[in-house]
Amino acid sequence: MDFLVETVYEDPDFAIISKPAGLLAHGIPHHAKKTDGAVNKETLADWILKHYPETRRIGDDPRLRPGMVHRLDKDTSGAMVIARSKKAFEYLKNLFKEHKIKKTYLALVLGRLRESGIINLPIGIKSGTTRRVVFGNKMKFVKPAETRYRPIKFFCFKNEDLTLAELEPLTGRTHQIRVHLNAIHHPVIGDRIYGGRRPMELARVLGLSRQFLHAAGIEFLSPSRTAIRASVDLPPDLEQALNQLQPEPADQP
Repeated sequence: MDFLVETVYEDPDFAIISKPAGLLAHGIPHHAKKTDGAVNKETLADWILKHYPETRRIGDDPRLRPGMVHRLDKDTSGAMVIARSKKAFEYLKNLFKEHKIKKTYLALVLGRLRESGIINLPIGIKSGTTRRVVFGNKMKFVKPAETRYRPIKFFCFKNEDLTLAELEPLTGRTHQIRVHLNAIHHPVIGDRIYGGRRPMELARVLGLSRQFLHAAGIEFLSPSRTAIRASVDLPPDLEQALNQLQPEPADQP
């Protein structure tokens, strides 16, 4: 496998790994439509089976997603937790269901986020598998979704304001952070689906070939009630992009 996957933490019940951008979490079922060459590509699932072979029988669909309790988009990097026992899988699955696992992301977004807040907008499917924020009831499979956000640093680049933001999804919808940020007119730089023309132009100038979105940390209580906190540094491509930006002062009160 050409992608470098690293183990951040492990014990007999679970492991926390750092997933690189560009790596699919898993393939697609044989009955599903084959798109983007997803089938026949190496995936994170292949790495998991090689390094944690006990996961072969763990999960809701272990043949496809061995040990996986959640996943990250292909072009999102960062922390993921993998269950190493059936008991741990059910435990972690329940924590996610009850929103007792805290996930923290970093994103570089277009515009200046002037204050912290919570985006509370339902998400549904408009066509295919593309998620869109729903205003009303025009879409299918509409579910509530909440994302907490906080600006960290401000920049100006190519006559555009940019914000490095910390985000915490309070629910777990597909593409939630990207959809929500686009809905409040602060799309993620480099987001091909939701970003639009300007964020893609800026990404190219910064040398990015993917969206600036990184799962920086994860926190939860282990089955033994031990507080687990794991963090994953920004990967080189995102770090290099930030280094090209000149910080600006925060807004004055």
